Amino acid sequence: KKIDSLKIVWHRKVLEVMKNRPVGNVWVRKFVDMARVEGTPLTSDLIRLYKRNKTELEKRPDAGLLWAMLHDAPKATLGERCIDRKMYDLEGKSYRLSDFRGKYVLLTFWGRSCSHCIGEIPAMAKFHEQHKDKLVMINLTVDTDEAWRTCRVNDDITWLNLSDGRSVYGLAKSYELKSLPTHVLISPDGKWVNRWGGAPIFENGELEQFILSF
Repeated sequence: KKIDSLKIVWHRKVLEVMKNRPVGNVWVRKFVDMARVEGTPLTSDLIRLYKRNKTELEKRPDAGLLWAMLHDAPKATLGERCIDRKMYDLEGKSYRLSDFRGKYVLLTFWGRSCSHCIGEIPAMAKFHEQHKDKLVMINLTVDTDEAWRTCRVNDDITWLNLSDGRSVYGLAKSYELKSLPTHVLISPDGKWVNRWGGAPIFENGELEQFILSF
């Protein structure tokens, strides 16, 4: 959403109030509402406000998201070295795409409110069982930390179910996510080689051709 001049004035007043308020859920919601506005002239003010409250904010699971909303994500280029970032699972164990060199990596961006994402889990489970010796599958959520952790299908995902803590502002932005689900294929030597948006790649043979050729 875009901002108008009256909202700029209002947001500046809100920012002044927030400088003297403790960080809490309401504080964070107001911060997010301002940070997500396209073309906001308040980015530098929000960055200063974040730094001013850095100690408290970094105790929160959404700290990475708040910071990412204020900064451009590096852009991935098809055919070039993949953009990497630390991700973590529901138990807090961390991973990077570079951990899996020597195998294909399928990075699937998904969300709990995406019916197609949920619907393809059985086909993904079957594909994972058939090709797990050559392919590492990662489901990377674009949900908030709380929404991801309480998703009803987490137990059905028997491969890696991860978050980078940045919703659509982290790796999803680097790979120019436009729809859900989106599948990004990383080659064994760490290059981004293909992307599919919503295609039935687990059943039409297209993904299988890639990994069997290795």
